[in-house]
Amino acid sequence: MKTERTDEPSVEPAGSPGALVVADSEPSFDGLANELEREHGVRTSIVSEGEIPSDQLDRFDCAIVSPGLGEDGIAAIERVRTCCPDIPIVLLYTEAATAVDAAAHVAAVLPAARQRRRTDPESTDGTAFLHSAIDALDDVFFVFDLDGEFVEWNATLTDVTGYTDAEIAAMAPTDFVADVDTDPVADAIDRALTEGRASVEADLVTKSGEHVPYEFTGALLEDDAGNVLGICGIGRDVTERNRRERELERYRRMVETMGDGMYALDTDGRFEMVNSAFASMTGYSRADLLGEHVSLIVERADVERGEAAIRALLEGNEGGVRTYDVTIHTAAGEQFPCEIDLTLLRDETGEFGGTVGVARDVTERRAREAELERYETIVETAPVGVFVLDETATIVGGNENAWSMVGHTAEELRNERFLTLIERGVIDEWVVDEYVELLRDLLSAENDRETGTIEAEITPPDGESRTYLAHISLLPFEEEFQGTVGVFQDITDRKNRERALEYQAERLETTNRINEIIRDVNQALVRASTREEIERAVCSNLAGEDAYRFAWIGERRVAEAGVEPREWAGVEGGYLGDRPGPDAGREDHVTAATAIEAGEMQVAQSIADDPAFAPWREAALERGYESAAAIPLVYQETTYGVLCVYSPRPNAFDETERAVLNELGETIAYAFSAVERRRALVSDTVVELEFALHDRSIFTIDLTARTECRVTLDGIVERSDGSLVEFVTVTGTDPGTVLDLADEREDIEAALVNEHDGENGTEAVFRFVSAGSSSTVSLAEQGGVIREGSAAEGEGRLVFELPQDADVRAIVAAMTEQYEDTELVAQREHERTGTRGTEFRAALDDALTDRQAEVLETAYLSGFFEWPRPIDGEEIADSLDIAGPTFHEHIRTGEAKVLDSYFSSEVAGESERSIE
Repeated sequence: MKTERTDEPSVEPAGSPGALVVADSEPSFDGLANELEREHGVRTSIVSEGEIPSDQLDRFDCAIVSPGLGEDGIAAIERVRTCCPDIPIVLLYTEAATAVDAAAHVAAVLPAARQRRRTDPESTDGTAFLHSAIDALDDVFFVFDLDGEFVEWNATLTDVTGYTDAEIAAMAPTDFVADVDTDPVADAIDRALTEGRASVEADLVTKSGEHVPYEFTGALLEDDAGNVLGICGIGRDVTERNRRERELERYRRMVETMGDGMYALDTDGRFEMVNSAFASMTGYSRADLLGEHVSLIVERADVERGEAAIRALLEGNEGGVRTYDVTIHTAAGEQFPCEIDLTLLRDETGEFGGTVGVARDVTERRAREAELERYETIVETAPVGVFVLDETATIVGGNENAWSMVGHTAEELRNERFLTLIERGVIDEWVVDEYVELLRDLLSAENDRETGTIEAEITPPDGESRTYLAHISLLPFEEEFQGTVGVFQDITDRKNRERALEYQAERLETTNRINEIIRDVNQALVRASTREEIERAVCSNLAGEDAYRFAWIGERRVAEAGVEPREWAGVEGGYLGDRPGPDAGREDHVTAATAIEAGEMQVAQSIADDPAFAPWREAALERGYESAAAIPLVYQETTYGVLCVYSPRPNAFDETERAVLNELGETIAYAFSAVERRRALVSDTVVELEFALHDRSIFTIDLTARTECRVTLDGIVERSDGSLVEFVTVTGTDPGTVLDLADEREDIEAALVNEHDGENGTEAVFRFVSAGSSSTVSLAEQGGVIREGSAAEGEGRLVFELPQDADVRAIVAAMTEQYEDTELVAQREHERTGTRGTEFRAALDDALTDRQAEVLETAYLSGFFEWPRPIDGEEIADSLDIAGPTFHEHIRTGEAKVLDSYFSSEVAGESERSIE
């Protein structure tokens, strides 16, 4: 209970002890009064120094006065002593004692004082009682005069120091303190003399040499006249207080150095203490926060959560911590999530005295938790299996996809060694070997990688085997290996696609190689003039590539069964001699003869496994033949033999390759047929060569590549200066485009001769003049005659007719050397039905001069002899750089020579026919 200050002391029944408390603005005396009345049953009355009720002092058993009042305190003591000399006076240093300790001391003094006053009520001499009360103090009490000689001290001083009264009487005040404290004590005595009061802390040194920390407080002592008598002082052992202060300082430093914010609230929820971290996190200074209600920084809902936490702690009636979340609103108007750890404060009576809270900014933690939750969601929802293994390869975690992937539940596998999956047949042992090898690599000091990959085949119980790409990552560690995380990605479909693509690429590569072989074979067939040359070219080209290990051509024996080899190439190693004889073959066996008899290709995709090829299996496998094909050589229902090829790969002959080989068989058969027909010819024959040209340096080929036109060669005229004039017909493009493109070239001059409607649209005849010799003239110089010439879509075709004895190889070489990417696509022979045309041309060449032949052929190719005439003679004359009359003279002369040659040749021809 709180005792109110009053001008009149309260009067209690004489049976209860009483104490008059003389205090001036000392709130701590309220606690003393409350403690005396509540715990010791002592009635109290608090008055100021100027209001001491001298007429009622006999109602109190003691007076409690604080020397801390200074001069007022001394006056109060003297006034009390004057009014009631026998009343005990208790000197109370409130700053050195708690209310509980002071109340206990007063309660200990009062019984003796009450007893004395009852037994000697007439006594007015309080000196003995005063000495008794002073001696009862736990503190050291002393008085020394201006010379520094002790004139009064209590028994506590002798008990504490170990000195006798006689020794103390002979000592100075500074003799009781440590050497290092001598000057501070002397300074305090000087301050007390000048200022009336002083305090100092110093080590009191006992007679035995023990150092005890003490706080000494001294006040100036004067008589009624104001003369200074000396200094009255008290010394208190502050060992415990210093310990508490050090402990308090440690706690204060701990609180201040905490990374988290810390605060204390009173019972009304107002800040009593905050540390620097709390002030920093809220953006308010300590001064801004102290005394403010907690609602300054949190919302009402958070205040209510705090109040609920306090009620829960109070209802528990025991210590504890409650944790709850709030949102802190800073001075800058920002906000962040905070976690509060709350505990209760109790006063010295055990009553609720407020709360202490630790505030922890959980923004980063919440972010990490949110990130962790996102990662957990990703891990659980991602279409991959995740295993976590510790350093012993024990499964300590995984997601649902991982358990499903291996066909076992989490309960079955968690805390099991990963090797158990080998025992259960889920994975192969080599996967673990690769895992261990990868770990060695990742943990190597020479490697700074933390992640690697391996492939694993996983076969769950009652499931199909699938392929996974395992990304293995090391768990974070500083010194010792902690384990790994494995992320398994199903790549079965990808691997199947890759294998399919690899197979397709391999087949495409094989097909391309075969096509190259076929092209080479076709080229060889074009050049070959005998069956032996054809057979040799086919076998050498087929066996000269990686696609086939061995190739041979045979024909059916006439007098006996079986097939007789005619030509072979590649790794034969005596195979043809080791083949079984005809008697070893049965109807269910396949041989080269089977292909001839059936007229269809026979294929052994796996010689090692197919029983149909048993007769020659051993001989084939010994030489590295894994698959084989026998292709019948048939043309127009005539079988010329069989082509057999052997591959070092199983399943080498897919559908595409079989189709190409069938086509090759037909080509070979056709070549054999052509050779035989050639031999049967007895009449005069000519050789016809057909070339395919792709060289865009030739203007007509470049023209068709850049436009959608088609060009047909009408004729070529060689001028007397060696330049060439080509007459061509162009369809499918505007004539102006042709002229524009020709202007871009320095090696050709172009002129439009005429244009007219044709079957395929507008047909334009152009005259192209070039400086050098052309391919057509080069061939003509070799004795060739142009039969056809055309160009379309960037490709040109030229057909020449040559005498049978012409050097074909020289012509082909000259052509391919002059123009890049030129290919001989056909070489044919046909019978010349008559010589009249040749003889006529020879007679005409003899009759015409070069100039006449040039003018006549230019006029013809320009359409001069057509009707209606698309061009007149003057234009042609201009193109030939001659006068008009000269042109017409050449024309008339030429016409006459043509007619003469024709009719003369016709008579000769008839004569020759009659001879035949």
